[in-house]
Amino acid sequence: VVSKVIDATVKQQTVSNSLNGTSQTIAENNVDTKTTIPVSTNSSMKYYIIQGYYRTTEEANLEVNKLKALGYSPEITGLNQLGCYRVSYYSFNNKDEALKELERMRNQVQKDVWLLVK
Repeated sequence: VVSKVIDATVKQQTVSNSLNGTSQTIAENNVDTKTTIPVSTNSSMKYYIIQGYYRTTEEANLEVNKLKALGYSPEITGLNQLGCYRVSYYSFNNKDEALKELERMRNQVQKDVWLLVK
C-alpha cells in the first residue's frame, strides 16, 4: 500500500458514558476531503463515513439500529485507539463515491462526519 497524507486533521468527538452520565472528549486522526487518501494496488480497500463513537457494543448496536430505521446502511467498523466503537452511516469500495457522499453528508446531515479508510 502506498499512502501519502497531505493534510490530516484531528477532530474531536465527545463520547457519553451512559452509566454515570459523564462525557469524555476523544481525538482521532481523520481523513478529510483535503487529505490524499491512501492509494492501494489492492482493490479490497473500504471507505467508511463515520457517524460517531460509542463506549459499549450495546450503545453502538442501538445506534446501528436507529440508523437502519432511518434508511442508512450502518456498520460497526471496529475500535478506535481509546477503545470506543466507531459507527458508520455507509461504506464504499470506491473512493470517489465515498468522497462525494461525505461532502453531501457534511452539508445536509452531520457537519463532523469523516472518512475512515481501511
